[in-house]
Amino acid sequence: MAIEGRLGRVRTIKDGPRTVDIDLLFSQEGCVDLPELTLPHPRWSERGFVILPLRQLLQAPALAKDPTWDWLRAKVATLPIDGSGLRPWQGPTPWNHPTC
Repeated sequence: MAIEGRLGRVRTIKDGPRTVDIDLLFSQEGCVDLPELTLPHPRWSERGFVILPLRQLLQAPALAKDPTWDWLRAKVATLPIDGSGLRPWQGPTPWNHPTC
């Protein structure tokens, strides 16, 4: 929440429009259940915009051979997603400027 605040997010309306939204999904250390943070994120498996890139991310060399994430790789493989409206972003991003 502190990072979101530094980036200009103002929390006025629950689930309302936002400048930025940072969700922590998982922790290598396992489960966290605090008033301000629950990990794994309670609704991650219902969100196609999480599942689709997560499937790709878990195949990256740094994670693909790490047994810590085997449980997640198995879970993600079983989740159905409605891919309509979801596609990988191909444009520029503010954190990855194309070289001119």
